[in-house]
Amino acid sequence: MDVKEWWLKMSKYIPVIGLEVHCELKSNSKNFSSSKNGDGDVNTNLSVVDIGYPGILPVVNKEAVRKSIMVALALNSTIPEYLTFDRKNYYYPDLPKGYQITQFGNPIGTKGYVMINVDGVEKKITIQDTHLEEDTANMDHLSTYSLIDYNRAGVPLLETVTDPCISSSKEAIAYLETLRNMFLYLDVSDARADLGQIRVDVNVSLMKEGDTKLGTRVEMKNINSFTTVKEAIEVEIKRQTEILEAGGVIEQETRRYDEINKTTVFMRGKVDAIDYKYYTEPNIPPIKLREEYINSIKKDMPVLEYERKKKYIDEYGIGSVDAGTLTKDRKLSDYFESIISNGSNPKNTANIIVGFLLGYLNKNFKSISDINIDTKDFSEVIKMMSDGKISNKQAKDIFTKALDENKNVLDIAKSEGTQISDKEEIRKIINEVFNDNPNIVNDYKNGKNVTGFIMGLIMKKTSGKVNPGITNMVLREELENGPVIYAFNHSNMHDVPTAGEIIKEHSYLLASDEIRGKIPGMLFELMGVVWTNRFKEPSKHTELSPFDHMLKLLNEGESIKTFPERTWNLSENSLVYPFKWGNVKMAQCSGRPIIPIVMEYDYKNNICNYSIGEPIHVKKTDDLEETNNKLRDALATMRYKIIETKGIYDRETAKKEFDEYKKQVLEEFPFDEEMEKTTIYRRYATNEEVFAHLNNIRPNLDNAYLFGKRKTK
Repeated sequence: MDVKEWWLKMSKYIPVIGLEVHCELKSNSKNFSSSKNGDGDVNTNLSVVDIGYPGILPVVNKEAVRKSIMVALALNSTIPEYLTFDRKNYYYPDLPKGYQITQFGNPIGTKGYVMINVDGVEKKITIQDTHLEEDTANMDHLSTYSLIDYNRAGVPLLETVTDPCISSSKEAIAYLETLRNMFLYLDVSDARADLGQIRVDVNVSLMKEGDTKLGTRVEMKNINSFTTVKEAIEVEIKRQTEILEAGGVIEQETRRYDEINKTTVFMRGKVDAIDYKYYTEPNIPPIKLREEYINSIKKDMPVLEYERKKKYIDEYGIGSVDAGTLTKDRKLSDYFESIISNGSNPKNTANIIVGFLLGYLNKNFKSISDINIDTKDFSEVIKMMSDGKISNKQAKDIFTKALDENKNVLDIAKSEGTQISDKEEIRKIINEVFNDNPNIVNDYKNGKNVTGFIMGLIMKKTSGKVNPGITNMVLREELENGPVIYAFNHSNMHDVPTAGEIIKEHSYLLASDEIRGKIPGMLFELMGVVWTNRFKEPSKHTELSPFDHMLKLLNEGESIKTFPERTWNLSENSLVYPFKWGNVKMAQCSGRPIIPIVMEYDYKNNICNYSIGEPIHVKKTDDLEETNNKLRDALATMRYKIIETKGIYDRETAKKEFDEYKKQVLEEFPFDEEMEKTTIYRRYATNEEVFAHLNNIRPNLDNAYLFGKRKTK
């Protein structure tokens, strides 16, 4: 049984965790001397202050104080009027003077907090204090003796101490990653754990479920890897739980984590919760922090990761995953903001950076600092893509060429760009491809899967310059030489406007007249709709039956959009829910093919991934049940492929998430009894929500399309 399984079983104990994070600050000199802070030969970065000569006096490093205040402000801490320093009365063999200068009575920051995000849930981690002290020397422990390098002794060390408010190893890691990134954003430290620049002391106790009194705290010292922190917490929780379950008592002590044996090891016992006694440092007088000085530090501080991410999501409409990727690295975030400051669409810019640029950099072992593309030129290329002058693929090819050949990206875009979006021009190109390859149309008519091959020929012929969305539609028209029945999978009310984004040609929708006159129904009226009643035929709003209406439209040359899938009528272990035979009957009677289309939403990134399948032709002699299963299997296969290739969560998870959303909606909006008979999807999809959804997905669909007024049949 692994730690996770074990913990779930023993969950009657609640873990209470506090973290003490030590971070070396970047500065030219040490904290209390003029000695160099940085690399050097062993025991060369030293002065008489560092080696504890009698009669010497420490002098406080102003830059270290400034950077410490910056961190305290970022942690929303209270800054005192006066700073004082203290001596920690505990023998330090790795400090020549035998004690450490630190802060106890008046630290640089108190009562702060930072927000973390774990599995989509935000939590406030409260900060007890942030204090400035000096680091110790490096000790190399050999078999019978130790060697000491005093170069590190006296380096400015900032310690951030949380309250006992962390509840799991996951939360602990989220906090550590947030804090480390804050150090990097503020440029106060390189925060490299592998070099010992950031180290963690972990405090763990267990509290019985229902109790309010905290358990006995056990401390684990000097862990210099976040992965090891996670392991140490989980192992210590397990150890303490086993002791308590056996009727034992947790001793207050300091332990270390043994990475090899995956266990915590006793180091020393504790008489009190606090290891040390503190005395006021007599050689450093109180330092007054003037308000204007604090304000000047605030003014110089950059906007931090949390605020940037929130802005990207709330103001720019960027998905949380992409926003997190963009803000993880300050240099990347600065580059992104410099691009959009020149007027390019933030979401389209984010899509190119996250969907292309970062992959290119990883593949070529480069960082954002190696980018040679001027942000103004980058912005102009994004504008060309947003305006439909170049396709998404063209944009990626242009950026690739600019990066590979170190050429001006805008010059390349102007010389090689311009996307072909005119339907008649595209139709001419398609027919040229047909003439060059006379057998492919016959292959298509005979049921062979050749549309992908044809699209490849078109792209090759035009060097990828045609608009893929429009080309796909025109190609279907040319191959079928007439109207078609589009059969979409169905998961929510957003499907209808999204289908309109995908299928831009004139086509009518079959919809239930339960929503006629309601807000979603009004939207359908704009699109072109055939109203039907699922329980009565003919519909009370039509003279002909819905089936006859659809046949009439097909015979008149109009294409049809249908959603045969029963919404949320769950079929076990299926990616597509069951549906009736209306589509295949219509195809059989009209002689027109069914085009299966799958839409799969990635709500975290505000993207609708879609796939258009091969046509299904239904002969007069075909078995309807068999054909219906064929259509259903096609949709299921396409949907599975999208989920697999795009890494989208499974439908069960999506359903759970929607159920939570449904609860919120039902609390916010009252509905009458008539509307209670309809599905929840029809209830929550207000006009504003639908169009908000369209605005979110529009940049991720080729050639954005706005619904125009159409005659309702």
